[in-house]
Amino acid sequence: MDDLFVAGAGGDIAIRLYTPLDLVRPAPLLIFFHGGGFVYCDLDTHDALCRSLAQSGRCNVASVDYRLAPEYGFPAAPDDAITATKWLVANAHRLEIASHKIAVGGDSAGGNLAAGVSQVVPGLAGQLLIYPWLDMRMRHRSHYVNGSGYMLTRAALLWFRSHYLTDLSQRNNPRASPILTNLLAGLPRAFILAAGYDPLRDEATDYARRLSEAGVPVCYSEYAGQIHGFAMMNRITSGADLAVQEIGEWLVDLWETQAD
Repeated sequence: MDDLFVAGAGGDIAIRLYTPLDLVRPAPLLIFFHGGGFVYCDLDTHDALCRSLAQSGRCNVASVDYRLAPEYGFPAAPDDAITATKWLVANAHRLEIASHKIAVGGDSAGGNLAAGVSQVVPGLAGQLLIYPWLDMRMRHRSHYVNGSGYMLTRAALLWFRSHYLTDLSQRNNPRASPILTNLLAGLPRAFILAAGYDPLRDEATDYARRLSEAGVPVCYSEYAGQIHGFAMMNRITSGADLAVQEIGEWLVDLWETQAD
């Protein structure tokens, strides 16, 4: 594990690079953005998940510590995510990374950032969206059906949004709500993981459908009995281990489809 620092618009962006000891180099890379509603969490909260993804996906994982709200509202987080991704791509050779085998990923708010980065940074191999928050308008049915009683609530999402967006009109900006973009054709292949009892479930389903209709290869996997955040609950539910294993298998297949 190595800690790197990249110059960003708001100061240095910390990146924690995980490399399995037996990984053959140059190796693939998953650039990961943590969740937390754009307000909470950091490199440490997602340390275990990143380690697991590096092992199951047979790749490096670069965890990005982007700026958080309310001190840094939109668009600080997507700006940092794009800056970090472009730097990692540009420095792939120096870091012993296979430049044609770079994907982005994230959970929840981090899934929002990963989807947004994949829309503006060309040449990425894939996008991993783990129960992503893709629509700041918050109009999908699951926001109401699953809006209370399943840990993440609609009220909490409204609170996160009020801290992240500096102006409510920004909810209609595709940089804040990646699901709103009309430029889907040609985006990198996607793995989208959803939870059945998640307020964000229908956003994931909707985005998977729209990507598929645009000709983007999509693997959509919904864990019907799970709640938002379950992939990090490996000591609580066996579903977390199954999800990480499934993601890892998709990543390995992704790397193998990229010709050397």
